[in-house]
Order: sequence, then C-alpha cells, then structure tokens
Amino acid sequence: MINTLEELKLALSDKNEFERLVTNFADLEDAFKKYPDHKTILLEKVISDPIQFKRLIEFHYELIELVDRFPNHVKKILQPVLSDPNEFKRVFKSAYELAQVAAVCPEKHAEALLHPILSNPVEFKIWVKKPAALKFLKTKFPQYDIFQSNNLEGAERLLKMRTPQALAYTQGATIGAFQFFPSDITNHISTFLNRKDGGRLSGVKTTAYTTAKEKEKEVEETMKLKKY
Repeated sequence: MINTLEELKLALSDKNEFERLVTNFADLEDAFKKYPDHKTILLEKVISDPIQFKRLIEFHYELIELVDRFPNHVKKILQPVLSDPNEFKRVFKSAYELAQVAAVCPEKHAEALLHPILSNPVEFKIWVKKPAALKFLKTKFPQYDIFQSNNLEGAERLLKMRTPQALAYTQGATIGAFQFFPSDITNHISTFLNRKDGGRLSGVKTTAYTTAKEKEKEVEETMKLKKY
C-alpha cells in the first residue's frame, strides 16, 4: 500500500517499487483515492503493461470499478481483454460477468465486448450455455435481436445465418442470380438477405450456386490466413 507522496513517486518511477507497494487491486484503489491528481498516471501504468494488468486485475468487477472511476478511458481499460483472447477468458468466467461489465460501458464499447457471442456461433455456445443466461442477456441488452430469441437453438440459428461465410455465400448467390445487374446493385440487394435467402437463390441458377460457393471459399481462406 502507498502511504506517502514519496512512496507514490517511487512506485511510478520504479517497477519493482510499484510491485512492492501495490500488491493487489485494493492497494490500487486506495492509491486512486489518496492521490486523485495522480490516478490517471497510476491507471496508465496498469493498463499499458500486460504483466501489471494480469497481476492486479483478476476479476470482472474490478473492470467495472475502473470503468466507473475513469469513464473517459473505457477504451484503454478494455483493450487488454479485447486484444488478447486468453486475457478475455481469464477475466470473464461467464456470460453473466461479461454482461455486467458491458452494461456499464458506452454502447460502442459494450458491443466490442459482446462481439464474440454476437458474431460466432461456436463462441455463443461456449458462453451462453443455459436459457437463464440468454434471458439475462435479453434483459440487459434488448437492442440485440439475437438475445431476443425464445431459446438457445433459435439464437444459434440466427447467428449461423450471419457468419462471414454465410454473408459471403448470400452475396455470391445474389451476384450469380442477377449476373446482368451492376455489381453495386447486387451487393446492395444482398445486404437485405440472409443465408436462407442465399440458399434459395443458389437453387435458381447454376451460376448463382457457383458464385456463392466461390465467395464463401474466399472468406474461409481469408479467415484461415488471419489465424497464422
């Protein structure tokens, strides 16, 4: 715990002293309260260093404390968990914890936190395992139609129709079905369709099916490259 201004200066200038004096989140909170003029510098020392972040931020409610205390630094506070999947899973143990943090963030940052379960059916199944979790998300975030599904199966079906592969397939099917239309028009039309619509279009013409599969494969190959 930091008890004097001299100790604070030492902690800010020397990593070893910082780790000796600030041993847990409670010590960090205490320093924020005692030295409000230096609280932003203290925050930066934690969120800019992956080692310090991992050492001091163990639980989701500590992120809530930081967001409440530093509303103008939400993006930086969340960056360590958004940029590292391992940190994301370390801090958040359930959909409830994730939702609780997202609920205190501005909408654009909340959406970034929820992105894994809003965009990936596999991640959705990992995080939202029980109907009660879906109900909790539905209550907290009524603006997302995926959470408004009546059951887990319905939410998963809706997600599968919105994956990058599904969107690419639908775009390709639309281009192939309306091959004599300008590409900007067919691309615009595809934005109003889902994967089920893409499947129907691909059954109309051979070119629609072929183009749909080509577009789908392009996205799959791009996603594979991003993993390496």
